[in-house]
Amino acid sequence: MPTIAPSKIKILFLGANPSDTTRVALGREVREITERLRASPQRERFDFVPEWAVRVSDLQAALLRHRPQIVHFSGHGRGERISSAPRSDVTREMLPAHEQDEDPTAGEILVENDAGRAEPIPAAALANLFGILGDVRCVVLNACHSAAQAEAIRPHVDAVIGMSQSIQDAAAINFAWAFYQGLAFGESVHKAFDLGRNQIDLAGLGDGKVPKLLTRQSAMDARVFLADSTVPASTRDTALRVPIDERVLAILDLAKRDMERQNLRFLTPSLLLVLLGLHRPVSCFERVRPGLSTLLRNRLIHYVTQKLPGEGMSFVPFAWGDLDQVKKAQEAARLDRCPMITDKHLLLGVIESGGSTMRSLQSILGEDFSQLVQVIRHLPAVADGPLLHTPGIELE
Repeated sequence: MPTIAPSKIKILFLGANPSDTTRVALGREVREITERLRASPQRERFDFVPEWAVRVSDLQAALLRHRPQIVHFSGHGRGERISSAPRSDVTREMLPAHEQDEDPTAGEILVENDAGRAEPIPAAALANLFGILGDVRCVVLNACHSAAQAEAIRPHVDAVIGMSQSIQDAAAINFAWAFYQGLAFGESVHKAFDLGRNQIDLAGLGDGKVPKLLTRQSAMDARVFLADSTVPASTRDTALRVPIDERVLAILDLAKRDMERQNLRFLTPSLLLVLLGLHRPVSCFERVRPGLSTLLRNRLIHYVTQKLPGEGMSFVPFAWGDLDQVKKAQEAARLDRCPMITDKHLLLGVIESGGSTMRSLQSILGEDFSQLVQVIRHLPAVADGPLLHTPGIELE
């Protein structure tokens, strides 16, 4: 059975402790994290890169230069003055100068300006930066009141961690090293997060409930793995590192040749039509609504054989690894820790690639669409029986 080649996981540590904020022990945080990574069985898999005294103008260059899978912000967050009684311990919080109960910029991460003083990163702009680059899988905002910023980042990465209120410096450090220690021992992001919160409690620091984990819907929630599934961005778009199951690939190639013979463009509806000819996808649709697979197959055949020729959509040669749907399926296979792309992952690839085909599915299924997605997600990664009803698909 083919395997996924191990690859480095790069953690970009962005530290900022502006001169007009409380001094926090960023150097100690880096030391604790690196010591735990070096002591782990997968120490060669992790590349920890610190960047210090970070300014807003440094962010794009740092992300482009290092291409990390994990971005870790450490320092201060802009907080809300909810009490006039100051905390006696050192926290990673900078309260606004005014005395209002609520601050619309609360939750912004603070970096340095050219004079070394605090400057907030605009929340929406930071979230959009991760959306534009698309390489980062996990973000850790180890600063007070950063949960609101984490919510903004959530749609753009698999997982993001923020702090729901102020957090002690010692608690933030304990959480950080325990979280990365968990990842370095091969645990999921969710379990590593739980270990980080538990370490705060073990240290008797009382802030164990402050860290919050958010995952986007398309990530497999608690099953986001990094240590066993990351492929460098430089190879993600140039090679299909996770191969397609040979049984599925045989059917895909058969349909591709048939489309080429009929001089018809191979589009998402074509791919979905092929998947409907496989055993498990049919059962998925049938579980949602009896007769749905037949209805969809008839509509797809009509579209492919009647509409496409009328629109002059002639066949264009392509490689499977170039299709957006297959790239999305590759990501789904990695999240499943599966060494091959199966029918399940291709279906998820079709759904998560968006476009008119997905919108048509949503229109046909209505409220049943979310149920279909859940049925697909709960399939075993690899089929445990005959995959195909028939040896192939003939487009009529």
